[in-house]
Amino acid sequence: MKKTQSLMALMALLFMTLGISSCDNNEPVPDWPIPNELVYNEQIFELSHGIVKDWNEVNNNAADYDIALFTEGITINNEGQPENEGTIIYFNLNSFSASSLQDGKYVWSAEKLPGTVSESSLVVDFTDAMTFPQPGIQMKEVTLHIKQDDGEFTINFILKTEDDETVTGSYVGPLTQLTED
Repeated sequence: MKKTQSLMALMALLFMTLGISSCDNNEPVPDWPIPNELVYNEQIFELSHGIVKDWNEVNNNAADYDIALFTEGITINNEGQPENEGTIIYFNLNSFSASSLQDGKYVWSAEKLPGTVSESSLVVDFTDAMTFPQPGIQMKEVTLHIKQDDGEFTINFILKTEDDETVTGSYVGPLTQLTED
């Protein structure tokens, strides 16, 4: 009996160790079948470019960044705002570091904590008449993987809208770097 309890305790400790170690920000970016696509409501949108904005703010020891990915047609004006027409997927990230955007897995949280996405929205028919990042389809669940290598980003995401619709996508390429002055 004592041997069985010891074995059960050892197995529980092993599973807890594996569970904890799999939750760090060094988790590899999963492969995605087709890069540079966003899928929503059985529609496929080709992602062609994007931005990453450093807000130069730190909340709860996490640097605040925005990432927005765009379809062809969207351009960025001198103020860093999108113009013209197209589709936009937006993420407000809170990095694992207080000083830089780190690679890793980011998940949804209403609080700005390290390794979280505190806001995400999809705008399918963006026009110049809209303000960015609102209005849009708001997300209630987010899993986002980021990897950077020599100026190229690999971003994969699985999202759930407030209406329980799934949004999936990936982007591989450079992001235009913007900073808040």
